[in-house]
Amino acid sequence: MLKQQLKQADTENGRARLYALENTVELTNLIPPTVSYESLGNALVVGPTSIIGSLASQLSDMTTVTLLSTDGEKDESLSLYFTSKVAISGFLGSFQVLIQNQGEAINLSKVAINQAHFDVILDMTLDGCMREEVPVPGYYPVGRGHPKLADALEEIPTLKGTFDKPKFFRLNNDICAHSSRGLKGCERCVDACPAGALESIGTDKIGYKIEINLIYAKG
Repeated sequence: MLKQQLKQADTENGRARLYALENTVELTNLIPPTVSYESLGNALVVGPTSIIGSLASQLSDMTTVTLLSTDGEKDESLSLYFTSKVAISGFLGSFQVLIQNQGEAINLSKVAINQAHFDVILDMTLDGCMREEVPVPGYYPVGRGHPKLADALEEIPTLKGTFDKPKFFRLNNDICAHSSRGLKGCERCVDACPAGALESIGTDKIGYKIEINLIYAKG
């Protein structure tokens, strides 16, 4: 918008500002067009005991495999953790898994493998612990039907190391109709994003803006 106004300027100062603007490299153009993930290969398999027990041996190439049972069924041949409530957030290389223990939220990765996060999640629960329509990188909600188990078991062992993915998009604030005079407006992009990568942040006092989580974005 500023550039369009300056193009119409007929003063020497206006023309000088236009020249400077057109010949300045924006810092945003220097940002690499990818985002990176770092995975140590620590996997969590969550779901009913009868299902997850048979999967640990198929992920033997992972650094560690932790089994979290959601139905309480015991199996003396397996090293299991149990919970009826689990909350998973994050992405490849940085999944936080909180379970309930006597009313207290416990970070399972700290207890199970002495790490701040799990790197990969294989979710065999029927509804999935994360609800985004398009799963975040590193999360495999096989229990709810996609992807197929065979595909997940083939791909998961490859997820050790550093990985890059495209950023996919940038937000044009000049045409964004989300906030006007401090009031929330259009939220179509937030509602439509199946990966949960867009969020409205702000207050009535300072106004609102759309924040993009490029880690979640899938294009």
